[in-house]
Amino acid sequence: MKFSDSSTARTYSDRFTDNSWLEWCRKVLKPTGKDVVDIGCDAEEIIRILRRGGLAVVQDRTLENAMSQDDTYWLRRELMNMFPRLIDFEAKRRPCVADYSQTLLNAGFTCVEVTIFSEIRKRYASKEQFDEELAQRKGKSILFRLSDDELRKYRARIMDLCPNDSIVECDQWTIWTGKKSIQQGGAPDAYGAGDL
Repeated sequence: MKFSDSSTARTYSDRFTDNSWLEWCRKVLKPTGKDVVDIGCDAEEIIRILRRGGLAVVQDRTLENAMSQDDTYWLRRELMNMFPRLIDFEAKRRPCVADYSQTLLNAGFTCVEVTIFSEIRKRYASKEQFDEELAQRKGKSILFRLSDDELRKYRARIMDLCPNDSIVECDQWTIWTGKKSIQQGGAPDAYGAGDL
């Protein structure tokens, strides 16, 4: 996705964050009293700026997430079923769980753990509200890979399958956590082990 394009520039920064994500962060990461930074960069750059003993959290959609057949993620499943060519596109841009775990280990992280997280992306009061967002290609960057005609067909299929009342759109993510060893270089311990 080209974030320099005015039509997609604020796709992620304007996203709604459901309380389920915030609750997960509070429960698992326990950020109170810690320095937290939200950055987008690769594992090698993260290890350089992370304090000794600090925790890195990486959230990404893997190929496994994108291909999930779980009914919770039926919107993405229908997209892949209707347009199988998108599977190749996803395979090229999405990491697989094992490869990314190895990347973190190779960068010097220890205690690498993997969690699957189901995020409520958005709640819609009606199917019409949801259809309007699909028409604008909001919420899923992969919708920009569809022609206008393909998007119309996808919207029609989704509207046929949608319940008549409120709709909850969920996305599946993989979250990796890894610690920077207290023996590794970086900021001194005076800043507090476990802080980012």
